[in-house]
Amino acid sequence: SGNIIKQDFKDLDLKINAYRQAGVSLADMKIIFYVAFDHNWVMKKNNKSQLNPWSREWEKAFELFLNGLTAHLKKEYGLDADHLILYCCDEPHGDVEQPGSRMEVAYRAAKLIKKINPQVKTMVNPQIKEDALTAKNLQKLAEVYDILELYRGRTTPKIVKWAKDTGREIWTYHILQRINSPSLYRRMAWLNLKDGISAVISYWHFDQMAGGDGFNAYDVFPRKSNSADYGTVYCDFNYGTSMTSRRQEAWYRGFLDYKLATYCRQRIMEQKKQGKDMSAQEKELDQIIDAGIDGNMEAMEQARLKLLELAIRLK
Repeated sequence: SGNIIKQDFKDLDLKINAYRQAGVSLADMKIIFYVAFDHNWVMKKNNKSQLNPWSREWEKAFELFLNGLTAHLKKEYGLDADHLILYCCDEPHGDVEQPGSRMEVAYRAAKLIKKINPQVKTMVNPQIKEDALTAKNLQKLAEVYDILELYRGRTTPKIVKWAKDTGREIWTYHILQRINSPSLYRRMAWLNLKDGISAVISYWHFDQMAGGDGFNAYDVFPRKSNSADYGTVYCDFNYGTSMTSRRQEAWYRGFLDYKLATYCRQRIMEQKKQGKDMSAQEKELDQIIDAGIDGNMEAMEQARLKLLELAIRLK
């Protein structure tokens, strides 16, 4: 029938309260759920499907789940539905207009979510390359997705333009691992600055156990040969705390670089509106950003100092 007998959000509450205790305010909190419409195992219990995907009963059950989730967030924390971001499918590929393709499933999933509650945010990270199919997919996905997340390893100026033309919010992400240098983690922020897109710059993965034991460079995924370690933050079980890494600290420095450069851009725009000629300052900012992209960690640090000097002059 699609009825839900009971909903249990205890695990979600534990996570929300852990973030609150760490200093994250509810007003600033965004909660992202991977609802995995692209994986049948999510819809199974004891290895058996309870309902046929996309049947009337299945859609009813999903609607009850989503309404229950948004009601819980509102009742317990005062969070409106727009604090919730649903990530429907992981890296969908194919033609969005081809029935049954991952891309079409991603579109269909977000369309269902928007039908149930238009306030709930939706996010997609489609597979991309510089071709007509990607251009078409981005335009179509933007009908039902609020956020387009681009894979930094394949993002080009043309793809950025296609994404911007949709009018949707743009995020970026990368897939990095322990063998990648800290400078790459920091450079992602400078690339977003160059492309003129948002400060949401994510990477796979935060948790030390992404890729198995983060301290063991030789263990592999079950039944696979991938020995990569992706995590950047490590648990210290002896002291009940966590340890960061040079890679995560570099990413955080990039985040601060982005904030400082954004302040400069805002001050330039404010003074342009006052009728001042800011062409020299705009050129200086662009040159600093180019230097940050092209440089190593030391060059990025020098670029940060130049940003600071520019910010002081623009104050």
